[in-house]
Amino acid sequence: MIHIAFPRKLVRDRIPEDIERVKGYCIVKQLEGKEYRKALAIKLVEEALEAGRAKTKQECVSELADLLSVFEAYRIACGIPEQEITMARQLKDAKMGVFAKGYKLMFVFKNFLTRRRSK
Repeated sequence: MIHIAFPRKLVRDRIPEDIERVKGYCIVKQLEGKEYRKALAIKLVEEALEAGRAKTKQECVSELADLLSVFEAYRIACGIPEQEITMARQLKDAKMGVFAKGYKLMFVFKNFLTRRRSK
């Protein structure tokens, strides 16, 4: 029986070799430039969703490792030095905090306590 799949998604570099090693055949397209960055951005979202669906610690470790691999490839494809990301993260963390407290913003009331001054 012949099974044909059309995933049309970015895969790790050794996946085509693995497919052919088990007597499969695949056709790949090597992406570059804007097309490659777009595929990496899509893969980032995919991996983030998979990490969010992880049910065990080991699944979480595996999915976060995938996410970091894609993140690193995207950073390099965008030509951003690692130190620049680190500095930007540190500035944001210092200015707005991190995600340690688990706050979920539910409502925002603007001008709720502001009194109108009469002239």
